[in-house]
Amino acid sequence: MANRTFKFIVLLFTTVLFATSVCYSTNPITKAKFQSYNYPNMYIRHANFDARIDENVTPEMDSQWELVPGLANSGDGYVSIQSVNYPGYYLRHSNYDLSLEKNDGTSLFAESATFKIVPGLADPSYISFQSYNFPTRYIRHYNYLLRLDEIVTELDRQDATFKIISEDTQPPAPTLIGDVNADGKIDSTDLTLLKRYLLRSATLTEEKILNADTDGNGTVNSTDLNYLKKYILRVISVFPAEGNKPPTPTPTKTPVATPSPTQPLFTPSFKDVTVHDPSVIKTNGTYYVIGSHLAFAKTNDLIQWQQINSSVYTGNPLIPNVFDELKEAFEWAKTDTMWAGDIIQLRDGKYYMYYCMCKGDSPLSALGVARADKVEGPYKNLGILLRSGAGKGEDGTNYNATIHPNAVDPHTFFDKNGDLWMVYGSYSGGIYILKMNPSTGKQYPGQGYGKKLLGANHSRIEGPYIQYSPDTGYYYLFLSFGGLTADGGYNIRVARSQNPDGPYYDAEGNNMINCRGPAGSFFDDRAIEPYGVKLMGNFRFVDSGIGYVSPGHNSTYYDEESGKYFIIFHTRFPGKGEMHQVRVHQMFINEDGWPVIAPHRYAGETIRRYSPEEVAGTYAYINHGRDISANIKNSVRISLNKDGTVSGNGVNGRWELSGEHYIRLTVNGTNYTGVVLQQWDDGLKKYVMTFSAISRNGNVTIWGSQL
Repeated sequence: MANRTFKFIVLLFTTVLFATSVCYSTNPITKAKFQSYNYPNMYIRHANFDARIDENVTPEMDSQWELVPGLANSGDGYVSIQSVNYPGYYLRHSNYDLSLEKNDGTSLFAESATFKIVPGLADPSYISFQSYNFPTRYIRHYNYLLRLDEIVTELDRQDATFKIISEDTQPPAPTLIGDVNADGKIDSTDLTLLKRYLLRSATLTEEKILNADTDGNGTVNSTDLNYLKKYILRVISVFPAEGNKPPTPTPTKTPVATPSPTQPLFTPSFKDVTVHDPSVIKTNGTYYVIGSHLAFAKTNDLIQWQQINSSVYTGNPLIPNVFDELKEAFEWAKTDTMWAGDIIQLRDGKYYMYYCMCKGDSPLSALGVARADKVEGPYKNLGILLRSGAGKGEDGTNYNATIHPNAVDPHTFFDKNGDLWMVYGSYSGGIYILKMNPSTGKQYPGQGYGKKLLGANHSRIEGPYIQYSPDTGYYYLFLSFGGLTADGGYNIRVARSQNPDGPYYDAEGNNMINCRGPAGSFFDDRAIEPYGVKLMGNFRFVDSGIGYVSPGHNSTYYDEESGKYFIIFHTRFPGKGEMHQVRVHQMFINEDGWPVIAPHRYAGETIRRYSPEEVAGTYAYINHGRDISANIKNSVRISLNKDGTVSGNGVNGRWELSGEHYIRLTVNGTNYTGVVLQQWDDGLKKYVMTFSAISRNGNVTIWGSQL
């Protein structure tokens, strides 16, 4: 055997791996480890003969392996993976699950324990293990367990990529603590990259991981992110990894019980306001929302709100002489009120209010802009930008309500390059986007109504809002499907794109340009239901009584200082007719790069690392489905059991924590990815653990709130 050679790739810290195979001696590599690509503090190990990835493996030999020539094929780069502390036992697959088993000498065992080392699917400088007898499948981790799967998504590729590390190889010293992108300096680009790494939307080399460990404790987590942020803001001048030695730990004489979830020291008190279609702007430390009928409110903490204005009347604080100032728009739309508005601060430091009026029973609408020196006004009209509903359309053709937009529901935003855009539209011909002039606040000429993003033939889609995420590099298009009344089935959906003007896709890969009713249809909800990730619809937590009806027409906000995402929307409530209020929930980006909404309203909580013991328990469970319906999704009780199973009320499957606060669930055969978060339950009046997740490669959201 010593004189024969076979092709396989061994990646050491000091070895450069090329895409081609490299010849090595068949002598086994003693005590090699296989490091996870996307969880670099975790290694392949066996535990009770199950194959999985873990950190801090005890005993260490459970994570040590020997690569030997493949049992079924000793050439062409094939290997078998033998345990160091159980000689004669190999990793093999059975029913696509990986385990450690003793070689029984059969050809079936040999084939199932043989793998080909190929360049890493996520990074060719790493490796992946391809099955010998199922060559379309690769070893990957899922919920920390090793499986043999077909690889489809980017997350799959990351899960199936590993590094081979010799026991004798030591990691290199970091070049510069805090220099996450290893470009020789520490700045905001390092902060953005570290955020993306923690959200699993980016990967880091070993050198970059060492640079990112700002507290020097051997792991990279949100604490390192906070130190990096403080360093960039000059709150600190030296990282703990450079200037501090860790304190000597005090030995624990006796085992201690797992602590209960940490609770904030206060009971939140909410003060609510009524603003339909709330669009948010933050300026000088204060959040403002403007909505339909010139409703206007503000808050410093997103918990205690103050109503500033509620209706359109002469003498209102925003536009005191509103009927004279906006006379032309009121006359065109044949109305005396205003629909959803939006405010943005442009480069001149002034505030621009995008207003709209609509007749209501037709798309006879006007959309214009007004300007003020202060966000609270008074605003002076700069003129109408768009008209719809009659005569010639903005493109010069006769207005056609099945293809042309209703000129309402504007949202104006800057993209990552500093270019200004306005997305708008409701029902009628769909949702459109225009390129805007940041110096004037008006659209560049020659665009007509702009570029269509989705909708047509009176599909019930409105309230577009676009949020860029520096953590993922995506633009997220939020939309409201259905009707806004209590029986209208209003619900919040999202799609994403790498460009502000699309194309936008949902989690199933559907191009949103195809989301529309068929020709000749009117309010055909069934035609549009398959499109967009449904984040929230009608629901009620039965045990607490908390529930929403027709939540929608949202805006969002990303706070650069805290790294938090918020979604702000109006909602009605079960059994309370058309009464509505503003609600704010925190949002998070899941492992697949999609936003998920926390089940309970925001009460100041901050996400952290959670233990399986904190998360296990009985939950009120809601599946939001993908329908547009007035029906309310009532919660049922399920259990996330300590053994990793899910059970109760026709719900079964498995769950596993991933990283600091991510959760992966398999529920009735469907895989979901999301986050866990401790929140205030205002119905039960206590802090509870929650989860929010969406189906992988799907458009369905599930929630859980611990009882």
